[in-house]
Amino acid sequence: LKNSHIKKLEREYPGKKKWYEICLTDIIGKIEMTKDGFPKQLPLEEQGKFILGYYHQMQKKYEKKEDK
Repeated sequence: LKNSHIKKLEREYPGKKKWYEICLTDIIGKIEMTKDGFPKQLPLEEQGKFILGYYHQMQKKYEKKEDK
């Protein structure tokens, strides 16, 4: 469903498409692939790591950027 969400994002917020594409590429690149590809389910500990990472990333989006 990623492509349909990106199309909607592009219509509503044209300047944000590239940023989200970069984020997605970065995230996908960090996922360790198993011999069978992406796991269909994550063990409980990995589910916790995923949700913590998700909320850390969401928080980072809303932090005020420092002037350099």
